[in-house]
Amino acid sequence: MIKILRFSLFILFFYIVNTLQSQSIEYSRLVADYPISVKTFPPEKQNATYVFAIDVSSSLEGFADLLRQNLHYFVNALPDGDRLTIIQEREPGQTGFIYLPNTLISGTSKVTFNNYLQTISFNNVNESDGFGMTQKIIDAIDQTGGTDLVYIFIFTDFEYYTRQNGYEINRCDWRSLEKRYEGIQMGRRIVKVGLQVPYTGHHPEAIFREKLNSIFNGVTYYPVIDQGSLENWFADIRANILRDRLRFIIEKAIIQEVKQTQFHIKPNPAGKSQQWINCNDSRLLNSFTLIEPQNLLQSSRPLIEWPFRKSSTHKATIKLSYSTKFDNPKGYNEIEKLLQDSNLQKVTVFVHYPPAYIPWWVALLISLILITWIWWIIYIFVKKHDRIWTISVNWKDPKGKSNNVSNTFKGKFTIGSGNELANHLPVSGAIWKIKIETIKNHPVFFWRRPGYYLTILEGNLLELEYPFGGPIKILGFRKQYFLSGPKRFKGGNLFANQEKLRFTVNIT
Repeated sequence: MIKILRFSLFILFFYIVNTLQSQSIEYSRLVADYPISVKTFPPEKQNATYVFAIDVSSSLEGFADLLRQNLHYFVNALPDGDRLTIIQEREPGQTGFIYLPNTLISGTSKVTFNNYLQTISFNNVNESDGFGMTQKIIDAIDQTGGTDLVYIFIFTDFEYYTRQNGYEINRCDWRSLEKRYEGIQMGRRIVKVGLQVPYTGHHPEAIFREKLNSIFNGVTYYPVIDQGSLENWFADIRANILRDRLRFIIEKAIIQEVKQTQFHIKPNPAGKSQQWINCNDSRLLNSFTLIEPQNLLQSSRPLIEWPFRKSSTHKATIKLSYSTKFDNPKGYNEIEKLLQDSNLQKVTVFVHYPPAYIPWWVALLISLILITWIWWIIYIFVKKHDRIWTISVNWKDPKGKSNNVSNTFKGKFTIGSGNELANHLPVSGAIWKIKIETIKNHPVFFWRRPGYYLTILEGNLLELEYPFGGPIKILGFRKQYFLSGPKRFKGGNLFANQEKLRFTVNIT
């Protein structure tokens, strides 16, 4: 009993040392390539979810020990906080989880998983329910408390066979799984890997690789030729996962920075545009280059500068340039090397117009003058101010005889002395003359009101009673008097006194 215990402790010590050494080698390789990035964004802070789906039918019997051993190493190397699910693919009803799905990794759960790994049997299992296995993979991802970085590893020959359906894979509702996956993948980075062991069957119509491609939006497949190729894959994936954690942390940080950043372009007719970014908390972004549309880089100088449109926004594809803080002494930018071709982004850019020939305030002044003149023209030539005037003049001559003359006019006319042929009412014996006219002055010239005006052309000290019964005003020679605004004339009298004559001009 003591010998068995010592042997078990030796094996456990061997696994721990091997795991720590493996972790140290892989981490050292990562640090060697990305020392600044690892220090700034420690990859161990990004937890991941792992789903292993393993075909335990006889087709994988030759890889059984190697799978158990490498899964053991893999589980022990996982940091606390990761999530793990192992699924066995076998006959319907037995295809399912080994231990609990989406288990939180801790010291206790690692021991439990490793114990369960030893119970996996690859003997006497001739059915492979690929549909049920895929269903369990989706169930595992859909668990509460999962992470946003997910790995799916599928070990099988990808041949479907059950006693109920035989090799007829289309008797299963694969489309329902595709719809479920569409809903649960949002906001997650899911890496899908299929490891295909040598296929020795005779039913290519039962291979469900294309079904998985359709459900998971593509799966990366690796052929497992022998035990050596499987062991090499495990070694590579452990190193790649560390790099993936680092990349995923940085990608999320870049997405956040892009949301907080304004991208600006100042085009110029020669195509030598200025491009710059505004971001208060930028750790990763340094600058950018416009990819398309290229027409945003060139802009002719506008004639008029618009005061409220000195810039406009456009959707554009840009190429990000990263901070020089991440320039590696070996001659490359670590962020650029890590992300490779994923530095293209679709963003909103602010395009700033070049200075115009005419400043906005000059254009505004010109516009106001033009509008004023147009309004004036409309006002003068369209607006109707003229009215029909009825004029009656009464007076008595020195012998006491009453005299009266009257007429109607439209527009400008005169009354009094003189014998003009048109628009004049002659008054016999008068030594005075008045003119009444309509002036269509534009309202913006507020100091000269539009309306009806009376002007003394001859004579002096005429009296104006306007309106009827109103106060009497004394009018002087050559003086122009405002009577009323358009259509507001109330009627009045004008009195002219000369020697023994008194003329009364009734204006209505």
